[in-house]
Amino acid sequence: NGYEPLFEAPAMSTDLNLTIVMAIVLLGAAIGLAGRLFIFTMHTTERLTARSRLPLAAKIMYGGLLVGCMGLFVPEVLGLAEDEIAMLVEGSMTSIGFLLLLFLAKMVATSLTVGSGGSGGVFFPSLMMGGALGTAFAIMLDLAPLPLFAIAGMGAMMSGVSKTPIAASVLMAEVVG
Repeated sequence: NGYEPLFEAPAMSTDLNLTIVMAIVLLGAAIGLAGRLFIFTMHTTERLTARSRLPLAAKIMYGGLLVGCMGLFVPEVLGLAEDEIAMLVEGSMTSIGFLLLLFLAKMVATSLTVGSGGSGGVFFPSLMMGGALGTAFAIMLDLAPLPLFAIAGMGAMMSGVSKTPIAASVLMAEVVG
């Protein structure tokens, strides 16, 4: 107990041909831009919150209220979203529209939480956002296997947001077994 991966990746048999390798490189570039957007959104929220004259508790409360309202429409953005991340790793989430909504909603929810001074981090949100984009990318370009692109997206987003490419690669190998 305690030595199992956090998310179990399905067995994937794929040749790492030039198409797959080039697609993963292109995905990394796209997720790099998405990571920049996420960081910009978080910093903008932090700057706007810092300008407010409200007490810190009120800032946190309003941030939480906005996230809660988002959760009424997209409940997957609330909490760690471990089940949704597991579904991405399994390759069972396949609606492009929902995947893109999930990315945007999680980005805004995390920015509101962290930017307003609330408690939270970017590890699990990075996994969810990167996995959603990686899966959507693979579906749009008719690439397989989906879990490969979800996992690559997770690693790319975590790497870009935390600026730790080697640690992100090793951690993703551990997280998905």
